[in-house]
Amino acid sequence: MAAHKATFSMGLAFVILALMSVPSVAAAAATAPQWAVPGCQATFRVAAERGPGDQDIDALFSLAPLPDGRREMTVRTGDLDLQKRVAPNGEASLRLQARDDLVVIDISGATVTVTRGRTRVVLSATSPDEASLLAAQQALAGSRAIRRLRTFASELERSPDLGPAVAGVALADALLGYLSGDTGAPARLAARLKARRDARVRQVRYVQDGEMEVGCYRTWEHEVILAWSEYEGCKADFEWWNPIQELCTVRYLLWVESAWFQFLGCSALPFMQ
Repeated sequence: MAAHKATFSMGLAFVILALMSVPSVAAAAATAPQWAVPGCQATFRVAAERGPGDQDIDALFSLAPLPDGRREMTVRTGDLDLQKRVAPNGEASLRLQARDDLVVIDISGATVTVTRGRTRVVLSATSPDEASLLAAQQALAGSRAIRRLRTFASELERSPDLGPAVAGVALADALLGYLSGDTGAPARLAARLKARRDARVRQVRYVQDGEMEVGCYRTWEHEVILAWSEYEGCKADFEWWNPIQELCTVRYLLWVESAWFQFLGCSALPFMQ
């Protein structure tokens, strides 16, 4: 029994140390091509494949660098407004509003903070507990903004290209789904990315300075799948009921957001003043 407790304590210490460390992709993101002029932005619409009876997706995306080095994505579709800001190390802030329903999520290596109206729940990333997770789920229950975002993300799955904007929404959907009680949301995203890679149906290319740049999507895809492999290994170290598994999820979310930051810098989207 003593040996078992010692092994468990060592495992817990390792996971906490791993969580608090910056994912390896963050270092690469810091050296990725930077958008040259702070304040410039790209505004565009995203198309989706249509089926019988389907309607076109009507959404306006905007991507821009911020003076503090973070990247910002804003989306307007119907009555939903989404603002997402991500730092090189994957720390992210999401702000969703649909009519009078406002939800703000802040994720870092230490905490995940959920704010909706006057309700604020702080989840500790270093010592998670079931009560806090349930409190977050209750705070988000019935959210119109989250319902609109999750429906929109589902519609975007029909988009033929999983570019930076669509990927940014997919990652936000995985985070919000997870916090709302849909614990399988990150797994479904990883399975979707893996299926696209295995199918080898296309190769994403972006134009920069008149030359074709190949590999941004595949690099991002590789990092996200690697993060998922690490996540699965982390979760396998603990029983399904153990709240320490939440540490694995937070680390995974930080990693994939950091990879998204790198994806934005690598793809060098065309900006308009």
